[in-house]
Amino acid sequence: MIWGMRLRPVGTGVLGVICLLAVAACAGPPAVRQAPSPTPPPTAPAFDTERVMATIRFLAGEVGTRPAGSEASRRAAEYLAGQLRALGYRAETQPFTFRDYVDRGSDLRIVGGRPVSANTLRDSPAGSLRAPLAAAGLGRPEDVAAADLPGKIALVQRGAITFREKVRNAAAAGAVGVIIYNNQPGNFRGTLGEPGPVPAVSISQEDGTALAEQLRNGRLEAELVVRAEVREVADQNVVAVRPGTSGKVVIIGGHYDSVPEGPGANDNASGTAISLELARILAAAGYPHEVRVILFGAEENGLMGSAEYVRNLDGETKHRIIAMLNLDMVGVGERLRLGGSPELVNLAVELAANLGLRPERLPPDQGGGSDHANFIRENIPALFFWRPDDPAYHTAGDRPENIEPARLAEVGRLALA
Repeated sequence: MIWGMRLRPVGTGVLGVICLLAVAACAGPPAVRQAPSPTPPPTAPAFDTERVMATIRFLAGEVGTRPAGSEASRRAAEYLAGQLRALGYRAETQPFTFRDYVDRGSDLRIVGGRPVSANTLRDSPAGSLRAPLAAAGLGRPEDVAAADLPGKIALVQRGAITFREKVRNAAAAGAVGVIIYNNQPGNFRGTLGEPGPVPAVSISQEDGTALAEQLRNGRLEAELVVRAEVREVADQNVVAVRPGTSGKVVIIGGHYDSVPEGPGANDNASGTAISLELARILAAAGYPHEVRVILFGAEENGLMGSAEYVRNLDGETKHRIIAMLNLDMVGVGERLRLGGSPELVNLAVELAANLGLRPERLPPDQGGGSDHANFIRENIPALFFWRPDDPAYHTAGDRPENIEPARLAEVGRLALA
């Protein structure tokens, strides 16, 4: 939220409120109270949901699918930079490159039996192999030590330790591949977080428990194929700045890229469009802090754009940032969840109650999947707005006609509380 920024004239009270709520960012002796200005402060314009919808329609309708590195991503970035310049911001694109993992799919087949649906664990190396299966418990050091893994594919249950540790442990014990089965119904998608030592996939709980049971009764052999590659991708962030007078910085933003599978109206043209609208309102209202609107590229590839932006911040600038607001998937679904820095989450929940809203708090271990996480790692206060219930998430159905304008307006109201 941009605390104190209500739909009314904006005065010096905004600075006092935001300083108080941002953990004494302006600690020091009380300022001398200034005489009222004979010129009334500008009036903040109302949050315009139709303007937000128009931006969503352009990004997800006219531009369409915007994966990192694509011509559509570059077109979207130039459009957004142009919109911010028209609002009076100094806007430019920030180019960067990153190594991207491209999953071409995986196959798993039990020799003499049926195929098993498998998902590649991101960062698994490509490979094709045929080897016996061996059960290795949870993949902990004591589990792999007790299993006979050299030259075999380890069958490991999800839980207790990270996927990366499971795969590392199994490979160190001689496994040539790893299959991790879920600890709840269905399959899942996971990541190793670094290049893996051997091909690794996930399968459903149902398939995994069936294979584990068969191994207790006899020998199984499997054929495992992982098709993947690593490529260099060039992409860009959109960085816009409007100077302030307080010496403090507030960042508003979200990612503008989409997955290749869909046009990303909710994920995340919705957060991008609200960021533009907040930028318009703050510029018109004479907001006292420096406002930075950062629209990130390559979020869907592992928060790459925000990592690049934060990596290039100097220490003095980091110290001046009193809040980063990250809006991601905020246009579909009744539930609103808030995550990030505890002091900002507490504040947001309190102000939401004043508006008749009842957001949920994200548990600390579940709020790291969006761009605010890179700011929090650098001890920059951040607040994450997210609606989790979108049936069209990461599909071709994530289209503008499925956006709920009332949900956009709720988030706008809370951000301006």
